[in-house]
Amino acid sequence: MARSADVAAGGEGRGRAALFEARAGKLVAALRAALEQEIALRRPFLWLPVAGGAGALVYFAADREPSLSVACGLFLALSLLAFVLRAHGRAFVVAVTFACVAAGFFSAAWRAARVDAPILPRLGIGFLTGFVEEVDLRRAGARFIMRVASAEGLPGDVTPARVRLTTRGEPRFAAGDFIALKARLLPPAHAALPGGYDFARDAYFLRLGGVGNALGRIDVIEPPDPAPLSLRFFAGLDRWRNALALRVYRRLEGDVGAIAAAMVTGKRDFLSAEAREMIRRAGIFHIITISGIQMTLVAGIFFVGFRRLLALSRTLALNYPIKKWAAALAIVGAVLYDLATGSRVGTERALVMTLIMMTAVLFDRPALSMRNLAFAVVFVLAFEPEALLGASFQLSFAAVAALVAVYEARGASFAKRRETGAEPRVGKGFEALRESVAGHVLHGPGAAIFATFCATSATASFMANDFHELSPYVLIGNPLFRKIILSHSFPAASVFAAISTDL
Repeated sequence: MARSADVAAGGEGRGRAALFEARAGKLVAALRAALEQEIALRRPFLWLPVAGGAGALVYFAADREPSLSVACGLFLALSLLAFVLRAHGRAFVVAVTFACVAAGFFSAAWRAARVDAPILPRLGIGFLTGFVEEVDLRRAGARFIMRVASAEGLPGDVTPARVRLTTRGEPRFAAGDFIALKARLLPPAHAALPGGYDFARDAYFLRLGGVGNALGRIDVIEPPDPAPLSLRFFAGLDRWRNALALRVYRRLEGDVGAIAAAMVTGKRDFLSAEAREMIRRAGIFHIITISGIQMTLVAGIFFVGFRRLLALSRTLALNYPIKKWAAALAIVGAVLYDLATGSRVGTERALVMTLIMMTAVLFDRPALSMRNLAFAVVFVLAFEPEALLGASFQLSFAAVAALVAVYEARGASFAKRRETGAEPRVGKGFEALRESVAGHVLHGPGAAIFATFCATSATASFMANDFHELSPYVLIGNPLFRKIILSHSFPAASVFAAISTDL
């Protein structure tokens, strides 16, 4: 009897082992098939920007400044190795991956070397002269950035490249003026909490050697040398932006005028603290930041507007690719809009995303794909790798990646259904209810809520890490904003807004 029980137990064990082995084999086969499909679609390319970002993060995690020459040499050596191994499948993939890691590391080291500038060692008061680069007007006073020409009396005889100062009185100077003043300066503040926002890091890459406030009178004097052409150009843009923002704010008054001025010019300093907090809690802070949704809407206006104007000519419409011409003109318009609104880091990333979308139109490529997002990451890594550590980059790219992934899967499902000629299933009872709910979620007003849910889910961890809080009202505020604003715009607006960087 006991022997029979042992035999039965052994048979049952072997049966379970065989079942486990069969299921594991199916899983391995499914993973292998998925990998082969990814390779056939050339999707492993999407991991190259990830490798580059990892290299940049390795640089920022270093406990001391890495050698730029070593970083450059490592990148060149691994790139050469990848070229030599280009005919050896797996070895080539490994070499390219490490070359991308080295490229990200080198890009961060090179960026740090390019922006390196003196920083105040401690609090001090000194006399400064220099050109005003930018002025942000406030309800009372202003904040401005000054390119320092000379400095006297600062600790350690340091002459910062740039400083950011505030003044309580109405500024009697504008961007482009050469001024002389007495200022109280201190070093940029480091993170108050471990892993928190580090203003000193951002200030370093902005070449800000000190922050503080102006003391006493600010005199506008003759500069010893003419201002550089680039400074005169951007100073002129800043004066125009301030004039427009001030006009809008004074016409509408209060926080309504402040919001309107921010949406038009990107100048947000007229907003009260209460309005800022309310907008942030509603999860629609992006409406007062010139970034994804504004950039894509403006590009969409240019694209649709130019295309319709060109279509008025039958000769042009029937004989020339006016769609591509409109995309090229929209690219120019988007660049000019970026310059006219300050061209800050967040705006530049939104511009890159928009330009890639328009360039896809020029080359008859899909405008909404993960590959375009990867190219945008490559651009950021090449020119501003420090943005990887910022909340703006993390939130915008995570949201777009989630939206693209979900809607690519949705598009593939619809395409498969069209190929097979299958009709949507019509069930009974619970199944019919499920199909009805899915239809409302993926179409009509529910699509806005579904998109917001996807983006919010993707960015929740970054919100918790960067701001130590979550914003549940975004599931209400963002769809309402889309409904109120975008539904009153032209039909193509929803297409461009769907791939903006801040939905």
